[in-house]
Amino acid sequence: MRKLLCCALAICWLNSEVLAQLRSSSVNTLTTKLIDEKGQLVASETYQGLQANSFNIPQFIEDHVDQYRVKISGLFKTDQEVDYIKFDSKQLGEIDADGFCEVNESSIKPLLGIVVTGCENLYGVEITRIAANTNATQADLQIGDVVVSLNGEMINSYCDLKMLVNETSVGDEVSLSVLRNGKESIKKVVVGAQIKNQVSYTSCDKSAQELLVQQDGEQALEATLNSFPNPTKGISFIQFASDLEAPITLYVMNEAGAIIEKQTYPFFAESLRSSYDFDGLPSGVYYIMVEQEDQVYKTKVLVFEH
Repeated sequence: MRKLLCCALAICWLNSEVLAQLRSSSVNTLTTKLIDEKGQLVASETYQGLQANSFNIPQFIEDHVDQYRVKISGLFKTDQEVDYIKFDSKQLGEIDADGFCEVNESSIKPLLGIVVTGCENLYGVEITRIAANTNATQADLQIGDVVVSLNGEMINSYCDLKMLVNETSVGDEVSLSVLRNGKESIKKVVVGAQIKNQVSYTSCDKSAQELLVQQDGEQALEATLNSFPNPTKGISFIQFASDLEAPITLYVMNEAGAIIEKQTYPFFAESLRSSYDFDGLPSGVYYIMVEQEDQVYKTKVLVFEH
């Protein structure tokens, strides 16, 4: 029943990009709307690519919110991170500050690191792309391979694969049964991560420095995550503090979503001081993330090779 439901939903999306564990290129789109006091649409603009990426959302809200109801929606998506933007000034209530700050609710979703498409005979899915620097690149997978099962569960379509991956956890090792040139073999892949951000905006003083983080619609908890030095050529020191006394999981992840390090701290209280040595890793952008209950806090680290 689980597979049938997923496939029924997938029929609605007749787009080759949807038939993948991740997209093959980035997506940047942003739509702004201004509505007058009578409920009439005054202006609507859609921005794509670099225009969307460079659009100053807080300034746009500040410039128009006194005169119009402002609605903003957007999608910014790469292999490794997805931002869903949704804002409606009608939900702000009384505005008692001189600026607007981003509110970001983040979560981590499992990512296999391959793009697939369904096979005509409904037996397995064919790999059409392998995301660079993910764990999938180290699993001896090739474009053209047909994945027929995951951990012994048969795969007949993209939606089968998606549901099975979603049932795993970041850092799990899974077994893929793969057909290549008529021969079947088992490939082991460590599940990576994709960051999903639900982004909105709230009124705040322009001097505010910290990002507000929502948690289940309740009042935001104070939490901070920092790493230094940044950039680094080796060791990065990590500091995390939270008002919430609950277990945390610390991740170090590369830009493609491959998990490099995962540590769980079941008895966290108030603060954590730790470190990670990037020595020997390729230059590039890495993420340090802390997951606590349903919230994810993240920071980027720029690493240079010696």
